[in-house]
Amino acid sequence: MDKPGDKTTNNPKELERTRNIACFFLLGVVSWIYNEISLAAAEDVLAGSIIPTTIIIIAIAVPVLGVKTTAPWFLQRCSYLHKSCAVVLLLVTGLIVVVAVQNVHWRLFGISVIESGVSFSEITFLALTASYQEVTVSAFVAGIGVASLLGPLYYTG
Repeated sequence: MDKPGDKTTNNPKELERTRNIACFFLLGVVSWIYNEISLAAAEDVLAGSIIPTTIIIIAIAVPVLGVKTTAPWFLQRCSYLHKSCAVVLLLVTGLIVVVAVQNVHWRLFGISVIESGVSFSEITFLALTASYQEVTVSAFVAGIGVASLLGPLYYTG
């Protein structure tokens, strides 16, 4: 029997809070792992070409800068469902281009598309945390940190 002071009570508010924390943590992992895999795969993406590896950094930085400086101006008019669908579309499209295309220039374009999706996801999901408990921001950022470890491990493993 549960007592009022017992820690094992199934409080619906506490279960919802725990679920929100877990979901934002997973959103952080899933949205950021693409970025880390792109960095780990830099040499493989450029294999067989004379293009320097620093071009990967440029292919990552330019879309990040573009999205983070322009997206907040127009994304506030879209619903979170539409933003989330755009994130998934960008991440999946970029991944397909990087994996399926042999041309190095198209692979670089695919990495740019992936990074656009990563930037959109960061803007979207960090803004979404404002509708939930404060701890969801920490959960999202912790997910990003875990993705920084899991991405290279997944790629090299």
